[in-house]
Amino acid sequence: MCTRVGLSGFLMVLLTAPAFAAEIPADADDPKIARYQQELSEARCEDPKAAEDARFMHALAGRHVDPLPGSAVANTLDSTHNLLPVSASPNSLALAKGKAKPQRMRWFGAALEVGAPDIISVSAIGRPLRWMRLMFGVGTDLVSVGVHGGITVVPFNTKVSPSITIEGGRMFEGDANWILSAFGMSDKTVSGVVKQFGYDYANGHLGLEFGSPNRCMFYIHAGMSYVSMQVHGLQAATGASTTMSTSSVTFSDPNVTLWTPSGKLGLVVYM
Repeated sequence: MCTRVGLSGFLMVLLTAPAFAAEIPADADDPKIARYQQELSEARCEDPKAAEDARFMHALAGRHVDPLPGSAVANTLDSTHNLLPVSASPNSLALAKGKAKPQRMRWFGAALEVGAPDIISVSAIGRPLRWMRLMFGVGTDLVSVGVHGGITVVPFNTKVSPSITIEGGRMFEGDANWILSAFGMSDKTVSGVVKQFGYDYANGHLGLEFGSPNRCMFYIHAGMSYVSMQVHGLQAATGASTTMSTSSVTFSDPNVTLWTPSGKLGLVVYM
């Protein structure tokens, strides 16, 4: 309550009393209405913002109150003076007015993949467009490390979307004999062949992506891969050198290419 009310203040209260009364619901016998009257009177003496808050709380209680013109509460009421189903936070009030800012686009991220032909890989992600994802990263086939890069097109900005991926990479040469030994397949005949094991590859995959397009996506990709590798030590392994009187036949390391099914499971997180 106001503690300092002079004669002029008293006259002002008398003059404005009808206006205050017009704003107070007629159901004055209701304890809730009485409490609202007290809160509104005190708020008007102390702080216009508090008066607005009191009106808003009254509206939440299911009562009709004419809001202060141009106030945030006024913006949460529709043409029939029904309270819109939003909270009093600035962001939700903006949503009620249809003027909410669009969600900030996250342009960069990171991805983790498992699958073939590069087994395990991590990538840095960049999105020049909302529907386009560029990646560059490193991986391993458990023999050596490699590099790869590619592009993924995700046409729909929805929680579930198809995708198309084209990528290529290089797995550097490494010694794969430890894998043969681990499975009890060590053989001196093929030891020289897998001692320098590496390949180039290109993937064409179709996929499905699930999750939040601007936060985190899980995906399944499957398709075909083109693999090219040079086989070392094949002549020594097969004893293919042939000597005929004054001449001999030898051959260099052959290049082997093949098409093979491939697929990946991946997770990309945007930052």
